[in-house]
Amino acid sequence: MKFELEIMSLMSLELSNLEELRERAEQGDSCAKFEIGEIYYEGKLVEKNIQTAVEWFEKAADDYKEKFSQMKLGRMYEIGDGVEQDYLKAIKYYERAAFTSPLQYEALYRLALFYLNGYGYEQNYEYAASMFEVLLNDEYIPEAKYQYGRCLENGTGVDKDLDQALYWYERAAKEGVEEAKEACERLKKGIGLDDKNSKF
Repeated sequence: MKFELEIMSLMSLELSNLEELRERAEQGDSCAKFEIGEIYYEGKLVEKNIQTAVEWFEKAADDYKEKFSQMKLGRMYEIGDGVEQDYLKAIKYYERAAFTSPLQYEALYRLALFYLNGYGYEQNYEYAASMFEVLLNDEYIPEAKYQYGRCLENGTGVDKDLDQALYWYERAAKEGVEEAKEACERLKKGIGLDDKNSKF
């Protein structure tokens, strides 16, 4: 009985918090709009409803500083998560997140992949490589180092440079990118480096 009362009390508190979020959202609080979107997206406190979640995310994303919603919508449209896959809409939200201050590096990385693969954009290797290069010193996206290494190895958008490719593969591998470890070992064999010189 005590446990049931605690659960009911917790639910009442959560519902109260939801109402508080709605009030804040009505006053223009973009963070509150995003949080309400997450509640509908996850099905917390209310029945899961992706369409309603998207509506709240879009309301929040109208504020150019609200990057969480912009990234959420970009990813949803990129992979078709509860919505019809739409690369152009994904680009819209990724660009909004990426190019407003402060720079959102994850959004920039997603856009670089779009340019690399020709998703929504006309394929542009030079632009993709330059965007990966911007991200090389970002510790949170080691995959950018791996992708830049691939560009260098294949001469994709940059001059081919196997030594530099190996360098960035090693950097990415140290930061946990498994594909980079495999690429590094493969490239070492191809340019005459043996395994005893491995930095791993």
